Amino acid sequence: MAGAGTPAHGGTAMTTCFRKFLVETFGLERLGEGEGVLDVAGGKGQLSFELVNLCRGVRSTVVDARNTDTINYRKIVDRHKRLAVKRRAHLRRKQPDFDEQNAVPISVDSIPYEVPGHVVAYFGPDLWRRDRDRDPDREKAQERARESWERGYGGKGRREREATTSTTTTTTTTEGEKPKEKKKKKVKPGSRYRGVAHDIVSGTWAAYIRQQGETRCLGRFGSEVEAAKAFDAASLEAFGPEAKGLNFRDEGVGEGPSPAAGEHAGGRHHAVVMGCWVCGPVGRGGEPQRAIQPAAKCDDGVSGYSQHKSFRCPHNAARSGEQIRPRRLDPEEAARVIAGCSVVVGLHPDQATGDIVDFALETNKPFALVPCCTFSQTFQDRVLADGKRVSTYEDLLTWLRQKDDGRIKQTTLGAPGRNVVLYRTEG
Repeated sequence: MAGAGTPAHGGTAMTTCFRKFLVETFGLERLGEGEGVLDVAGGKGQLSFELVNLCRGVRSTVVDARNTDTINYRKIVDRHKRLAVKRRAHLRRKQPDFDEQNAVPISVDSIPYEVPGHVVAYFGPDLWRRDRDRDPDREKAQERARESWERGYGGKGRREREATTSTTTTTTTTEGEKPKEKKKKKVKPGSRYRGVAHDIVSGTWAAYIRQQGETRCLGRFGSEVEAAKAFDAASLEAFGPEAKGLNFRDEGVGEGPSPAAGEHAGGRHHAVVMGCWVCGPVGRGGEPQRAIQPAAKCDDGVSGYSQHKSFRCPHNAARSGEQIRPRRLDPEEAARVIAGCSVVVGLHPDQATGDIVDFALETNKPFALVPCCTFSQTFQDRVLADGKRVSTYEDLLTWLRQKDDGRIKQTTLGAPGRNVVLYRTEG
């Protein structure tokens, strides 16, 4: 699930509300049939975890392209145990023979749990069709969707929302005047470093610093790291040793690691094998930070935000706790689960939204999904029945309903955010 916790997505409240909707709509018996629920683009697996642990007899499998090595269920498990202890204590207090003074406290270690399995793959026709008929046009669209996903998740380890754009519009003018075109300003791609932006026209990297309410450009550089160094140098010059938000926290900007930090503690020239830009090469308390070996680097090629979120940073508090990784299904098991699932669901599945409906219709399975992002740039070939291109959220809902007009129902969840549910109960 993309972007959990943001206002538009509703966080855990949306997940719980959607889980209750599935139980009320399909029933536990229907959800538990066959290989269970298929949770497409399930992200870290919050929805599947709730289905497996809170719904008796229901199994659920996550299909998501992110590597299981970057997923830790510890926070989800801890929350599940805390709530379970509260529920058990509440039920025990309601018993007529309950003695509060002599009652033994309920231990969180006594709370059982099960982590759902994960299919590490991008959900698309090439996954469920296998060796059956291939559609070249559909495969091209699928490749664009995969590239869009990789730019958001796979490329930098964190989500970058696709910018909302519209086609060029023409202003109304008086007779005889030439119409003027209004074009939206192109959004510069982000950088993994603070204060750095990429100019797609010149192919250079620019560094910016904001001081006394004004933003000034520090110049253009040939590489992203050089621009990040310039930002740090200007920040230290402007704000002194107390400068915040540096890309590399170390004394002696641009001169390698400080003597106090140790030989392998980081610094400018060691930043690539260090974690991470949230904590810096030196700990917040001034202690040296252990070096991260090159083999532990994330796919983005640098130690940065992704390493911190993946619990690879030595100073991340979550690193000291238990690492609960999900089990990765092998290809044969994944194929069996996908083919034998009872219901296919998706909670804000992003680029996989259309594929969920196509899969359900092609395999004659019931489904339920909560659409979110339109991705009009990626899917420019999506057209409504009246010929209008899909460019808004309402257009996306209409386009999905038109795939099986008359049988796909629509309702609204009680959680805040993008809470419209499209579903079909009959298979």
